[in-house]
Amino acid sequence: MSRDRRPLTDVSAKPGGAHSMSKAAELAAVLEAHRSERHAIVMQDYPDPDAISTAWAHKLIAARFGVECDIIYEGRISHQENLALVQLTELGMVRYTEGYNLEQYKGTVFVDNQGTTAALTDRFAAVE
Repeated sequence: MSRDRRPLTDVSAKPGGAHSMSKAAELAAVLEAHRSERHAIVMQDYPDPDAISTAWAHKLIAARFGVECDIIYEGRISHQENLALVQLTELGMVRYTEGYNLEQYKGTVFVDNQGTTAALTDRFAAVE
């Protein structure tokens, strides 16, 4: 598989003189430009309801544009209410373990994450 990754923001740059797009239109343009790709939605190592619901929402929206997404985290879901949320919704998520193939993803989307709250940030950077 090609390791040629493009930043997901590369299609939102506006040429000089263009009218600004709504945020929804910008997101639609980004996702349309990445149609048929497979992306990883990366959450913080210990996902909370904000991270889980944001990742799920992005997965649903991306699917409308033919972008297949896996929701990935490295730590664990530690609080009972968070476990209940995942179990009751039957939301499929991938818990990263050593040797998991990150090269299968053409792009990454980080949600509810500051870049330092997910060990996967460095793992994906090493794949590029």
